[in-house]
Amino acid sequence: MSAYSLTIRPPTLPPPPAGYIDPTEFGESVTVAQLVEYWRKTKRDKMKPRSYQETGRILDLFVAAFGQYPAMKLRPYHAIAWIKTCRKSWGNGMQHKVSQALLALFNHAEAFGVIDKNPVKGIRKEFSAGPRRPEATAEQFQNMIRHCSDQFLRRLVIFVGWTGCRSGEASTTRWADVDWENRVVVLQDHKTVKKTKEPRKIPLMAPAYKLLRWMYERAEDREGVAFTNSTGRRWTAQSLSLRMSRLQWRAGVPRGITLHCLRHRWITSLIARGVPVKIAGEAAGHKSFKTTERYCHLDQRTDVVIDWLDRAQGTGDDDIPIPPPVDQSEARHFPRPKPAVLRTRKSERLIAKCRDAIRALLANGKMPSKDLLAELQRQGHSWHSIQQAKVREALVYNRSKFGGPTYADLPPAAKELSPDFGG
Repeated sequence: MSAYSLTIRPPTLPPPPAGYIDPTEFGESVTVAQLVEYWRKTKRDKMKPRSYQETGRILDLFVAAFGQYPAMKLRPYHAIAWIKTCRKSWGNGMQHKVSQALLALFNHAEAFGVIDKNPVKGIRKEFSAGPRRPEATAEQFQNMIRHCSDQFLRRLVIFVGWTGCRSGEASTTRWADVDWENRVVVLQDHKTVKKTKEPRKIPLMAPAYKLLRWMYERAEDREGVAFTNSTGRRWTAQSLSLRMSRLQWRAGVPRGITLHCLRHRWITSLIARGVPVKIAGEAAGHKSFKTTERYCHLDQRTDVVIDWLDRAQGTGDDDIPIPPPVDQSEARHFPRPKPAVLRTRKSERLIAKCRDAIRALLANGKMPSKDLLAELQRQGHSWHSIQQAKVREALVYNRSKFGGPTYADLPPAAKELSPDFGG
């Protein structure tokens, strides 16, 4: 019999692909600066350039404060204190944005095994997104158009107000993206392209279509962007924010009403006119209808709610007409309904027990009302049970001075229950 030796060899792993970054190369005591470096290497080609730059600037400020600090020794109160004291100009919105950048950094490191868990996960509850953006009214939209002296900005405001698109989508629209036959703008590169994996289609309503057609016929460069500023260049987010702040002051519009509020107004108007939420969401470029519901402000439009209720009033077959009131002279002849007596079985048992006690006390002769009440309460009967038992036994205590019935007013059958009591 020959002996066999079994040798188990670990499998040979294939070499990593080109450009692969091993998360274990940083070691167990990874610092915050190393986490940010790993985030930059892995997110450079997966994020929009503008989002990558803005998040990178926030993370650079965080590295300046906690760069050489071990990541796993951080606590939520470290991040909370830094966010609230780093920049005095940071409002609630900016603080929420910074907290989301820190959460994205540590969640990314946790997902790829660089760290075991997110050490600052608790800051999510400290910095909320705040109230949703308000809706621009029709009067505010008209004032913005009326007081806009710059014709180039005026065209952009009209287009955003009549299409409900994002300001970034309007500023990046090129003439080659316009499908004149189908009356739609097709954007291959847009905000949600990473999620939807589909081009963004902006339907053109009649005013927006006429505006684009008029601009196209007078455009000098039909290969570039459709909406340019006075210098012929594309609108940037900073220039739009500056020009809109000036327009808000001239038009008397609150500072919270921005171009994005026109998008809220457009979606709310569609739903108020009967367009289904799903269709309105697809026209707005939302992947989920829950996002569209956040843009809807029908709860603030009481006139629209009342109008829909008035429309539904005459559509039902079971609508009950409201009759005229009955004459009060005729109402006196109507028999009064008997009051409904709703008592539980337990209450009925307690009342019956109290009635038996009253009969036992009155079996030996008359008893003053105060002594009878005191004796019944001493036996454990409640005031409610005593009063109900007295009514059942037709024992009315001298109520003549209160306008109530006396013993003489009781029917004969009630008097026979206690002939020696009353008065």
